[in-house]
Amino acid sequence: GRNLAWKRGRFTSRSDDRRRRASRKWRRARGGTHAAANVAHQGLMASLALDMAIQGVGWMVSSTWKTEKFFDLLGTGSFLALSLQGSQFPAAQKNPKAKLIAGMVGTWAVRLGTFLVARVFRTGGDSRFDDAKTNPLKFLVYWSMQGVWVFVTALPMLLVQTQGIKSGWTCTDVLGFMLWTVGFMVESTADLQKWRFRQIPSNKGKFIQTGLWKYSRHPNYFGEMVLWFGIWMSSISSLPNRGLNGIALASPLFVTFLLCKVSGVPLLEEAADAKWGNLREYQEYKQGTRLLLPIPK
Repeated sequence: GRNLAWKRGRFTSRSDDRRRRASRKWRRARGGTHAAANVAHQGLMASLALDMAIQGVGWMVSSTWKTEKFFDLLGTGSFLALSLQGSQFPAAQKNPKAKLIAGMVGTWAVRLGTFLVARVFRTGGDSRFDDAKTNPLKFLVYWSMQGVWVFVTALPMLLVQTQGIKSGWTCTDVLGFMLWTVGFMVESTADLQKWRFRQIPSNKGKFIQTGLWKYSRHPNYFGEMVLWFGIWMSSISSLPNRGLNGIALASPLFVTFLLCKVSGVPLLEEAADAKWGNLREYQEYKQGTRLLLPIPK
């Protein structure tokens, strides 16, 4: 009949042929999916390896010289290195948004790194590392934790660079870039205002309560949290599924947790209370000023 064909010494139906072709197509697609997943996995592992290699070298040099002056330099420098490395991955080269996000991360890293390095060289050191820098194993913990911070925080960029898909521009892209811009400007302005305040000799030993610091006790931290939420939001449309979006969300949540509960606000609030807690002026400032959001209370 017309639905049968002679192939390889036997009759086969056209429906059998269609099923075989569909099966071969499915196997090729599955193989392509596995190959893409392997490339993405290798890209993430390459980023992690570069990140930890930078921290390892930094630890060895810093432990040898017993100095903390390379810590912030290599911490923020790691973000820049990962953004440049990831820009060479196939998924990143095909996606303009990957380049934009890498530029956002790189710009933040250069600005913050320049500020922190200039500050540590001006002040002569960082009291956080007074004990650790003479204890190689303890110092290694600090450097390892920095490596984890870099990798988790950079996840939106890394996932777009390794597994991102090319898509049209969306409202979340625009909103994300706007959030990043606001956060970047707030953090930069707050850092600059505090830097200038400390350059005035008569302000030595005083706390700042001008500029953004008039409305917030930690406006720089607020800006950093906002900009990382902006970077995450900018990555949403380039990630192929909600699972990866959820993983990327770990970045701003992790930054917020560290700044609000671990190494940022708690330490500075404790230090400020110990230094100025008995001053009425500081008590009034603290009661009348928001912790983070830089708007009148």
